[in-house]
Amino acid sequence: IATDCFAVINSLTVVETAVRLSRQPRLLHRLRRTISRGLLWRPTFDTGRLTTNMERSYEAMWEVRGATLGTASTTGTTGKNTNQNTDQNTDQNTGQNTGQSNVLGEPLEVCSLEPLTGFYRDGFTNTGPEDIGSHTVCAVVTAEFLEHQKSIGNDLSTPHPQFGFPGLKPGDRWGVCAGRWLQAFHDGVAAPVVLKATNEAALFAVPIEALNEHAADVPDDPSVFADGD
Repeated sequence: IATDCFAVINSLTVVETAVRLSRQPRLLHRLRRTISRGLLWRPTFDTGRLTTNMERSYEAMWEVRGATLGTASTTGTTGKNTNQNTDQNTDQNTGQNTGQSNVLGEPLEVCSLEPLTGFYRDGFTNTGPEDIGSHTVCAVVTAEFLEHQKSIGNDLSTPHPQFGFPGLKPGDRWGVCAGRWLQAFHDGVAAPVVLKATNEAALFAVPIEALNEHAADVPDDPSVFADGD
């Protein structure tokens, strides 16, 4: 069955198509079966590509903004973000709790101060309207996770000092995009998660069961996350 004949272009054709299918149950059943089979190799929504393109767009916007201000970015020579974010009640680079909660319903704890993580570079997975990518999952990155992210266009290993990004190595904590972590989860390479430092907003994209499955404390020796025999 060809699905293109069911394409709708306005609210009127939506109603007409719905009425048509309701009167032809066999056709509706065939259409559902065709769509279900097609999802195996032709998903209706490419989350990975959307996220990659969105990240590239934001990088381009940062470059344009930096050029406008006469500097490469708003990060100084120390690599620390100098933006003030009063809307989020954030004390930049201090590691102070800012009032947001984690997935356990408790006060959000620090994810990482070294390297300094967070959308606002405050050490937390704090989020807000500006954080389109939802950098809300505090992950302990592994070599496998980093390789996977690079393969889908999200290179977390290469330093980008112009964006205040140092480049990650196995064992580092980092506030990753909820959608990116979920993609790794579905691909079987999810990084361990620090629940107490993972923002409750992550639950809009990631099931709590998936986070619980990969919950982990940071070990004393982070080298255990590197590849080995």
